[in-house]
Amino acid sequence: MSESGLDAVGSILNLTLGLLTLYLVRKNKSILWNEKVAGLAFAWMFIGKSIVNMSTYLIDSNSSGDIDFENVVATSTVQFLQGMVMYSDEIFTTTIFILCLFYPIPLLRTKRQIKIGLTLVFSFLIYRAIVFTAFGPHILFIPGAIYLLPGLVWGANYIRFRQIEMTDNVADARHIADVSLICLILLMGGIWLYWPGMVFQANYFYTIDVWGASLSSDVYDYSWQAFYAASVGLAICIMFVELYCATKRRISSIGIVFLSYLTIGFAGYFILSKTATSGSSLDELQVTWDMFTFSVHYDIMRPVIAMFILLNYGLVKAENPTDFRIAKTGTIVLVVVSTSVLLELIQYVMPISEIISAAILGIIIAVGVGWEEKVFNNLITDFRPLNDILDEVNFQTPEIQLEDSFSKKFNMTFVIYIGVSLLLAFVIGMTDGLAGG
Repeated sequence: MSESGLDAVGSILNLTLGLLTLYLVRKNKSILWNEKVAGLAFAWMFIGKSIVNMSTYLIDSNSSGDIDFENVVATSTVQFLQGMVMYSDEIFTTTIFILCLFYPIPLLRTKRQIKIGLTLVFSFLIYRAIVFTAFGPHILFIPGAIYLLPGLVWGANYIRFRQIEMTDNVADARHIADVSLICLILLMGGIWLYWPGMVFQANYFYTIDVWGASLSSDVYDYSWQAFYAASVGLAICIMFVELYCATKRRISSIGIVFLSYLTIGFAGYFILSKTATSGSSLDELQVTWDMFTFSVHYDIMRPVIAMFILLNYGLVKAENPTDFRIAKTGTIVLVVVSTSVLLELIQYVMPISEIISAAILGIIIAVGVGWEEKVFNNLITDFRPLNDILDEVNFQTPEIQLEDSFSKKFNMTFVIYIGVSLLLAFVIGMTDGLAGG
């Protein structure tokens, strides 16, 4: 399976999970108002990423080899798809901003604040779409801004509640810290795989060129790298906190996942930091390493992490047999597809025939009959609600009654945005908006 194949699988997986999440969040009447907003944001995050992944896959299908943004193929189809990648990725940016404002601790605490906050977030979405349509990749787009506010909010939440756990002996405060950390992993995990490149000043980190020199300026690329560096700085701070907690035997399972990302990134330094000539075995190894780490995080791990948050922390609840079957189906799809993709990736680098890999997958499923149900049951096991923990440490969630039409308006905003994005991307394709600057 190539990297473009991962994009196709990720698209189908994200779309399925997004639609399931929309349904389950709408049916869930027992969650708090801020959890409802967070659940809707996760659903549209899935849907937005499904469009990004499918557009990227189609770009690769319409190009010779992997797409190179530095050498834009001047066809209306490819430029239309490039526009859809950019516009749809802004759905992810918007949902991340919404999540950090509402979950796990709501920063907007009155109806007026909610209205103003969401208006500003969606206005920023419209602003960036206008800038990209008018100028393409430009510094006015504020590239990398997605990492600033969420990094500050979730980073502060993590450190504060880890401190409460350690100094005030409130053991359950760890759950708030864990939610904040896993949200950061979802957002920044791919960057954290490159953290040694920043620390040891390796070219593979400092020569990141998102769009290519022919499309973006040095200032634009510098902005991305600056926010990437800030994300790595946050990871290093969290690493010291987790190592300290480990000395006190209070490291969490999410902390272990975080440290695993950093460990993989450290191992990757010895592969990616070496200079390789095009087509050499080292070049192929670097491409393969990126596919197994960076691409797997963005295409497979992000849906896994988001679904874990939804199920494990009660944003999606199976309140009746029908909802239970739907939620269970989503979990099974996620686990089985992820397993099959990993087997396909192993087949990509090892001389294993498709028949053998299919047999291995069949054996895994046959031997583990019921394992997917066990995973699901473990995820939905009830533990102390986050709201109770927040009450204990004086971070009470205010009681707010959202309008009955809130979900409909929220969803329609994204539906309209996708429709407008299709139109704007069509204009870019017809006018050579990217190739012509």
